[in-house]
Amino acid sequence: MNPSFSNSTVLFGGSFDPVHLGHLHVAQECLASFPLGTELFFVPAGMSPGKKSVASPQDRLQFLELATQNRGFQIWEFELTRQGPSYTLETLLEAHRLGARKANLYWLLGADSYASFPTWRSPEKIRELAQLVVVTRPGQNLERQQDEDILLKIPQHPASSSAVREACSRGEIPFESLPEPLFVHLRHLTLQSKNPYAIPLGK
Repeated sequence: MNPSFSNSTVLFGGSFDPVHLGHLHVAQECLASFPLGTELFFVPAGMSPGKKSVASPQDRLQFLELATQNRGFQIWEFELTRQGPSYTLETLLEAHRLGARKANLYWLLGADSYASFPTWRSPEKIRELAQLVVVTRPGQNLERQQDEDILLKIPQHPASSSAVREACSRGEIPFESLPEPLFVHLRHLTLQSKNPYAIPLGK
């Protein structure tokens, strides 16, 4: 579904390959720092620039749907419907076409992505369309690139997509890193030999 953009809206982009409790932790901490009524949308990339996802877009969307159910978050599928690389600029232009305004539109990203932000496509145009909310860790020294950027310090969560993929490739589904509905689903896929992260036979 498309966001209405009538309220303050946070867009959380990424490959989510797969989504895990760390992503949900970031989303929850971010939303808790915004006024009541703010909406947060996960925006799964169809094709992340310079980064190839392992699971298909359809699988990653299903994983997100399972992970976010009953948690107060929503999913915007715009980047999954486009051809070619998923650029933040194009997503924000679409948000403005649907009625968003910079005053109540936020793009959520991690400290690592923020460090490379100047190399993104049209970073200054992105800043004209949305405000950046950067998630940092306690004790992490991060230089603010522009005064308007919002730095949000939150407790660190140990889950990571790469660690989840590695465990799943061995047929080990890490319960401690995944929301329960997704854990159950991935375990079922593994039992059915349909785990997208499994190492193919002969590899």
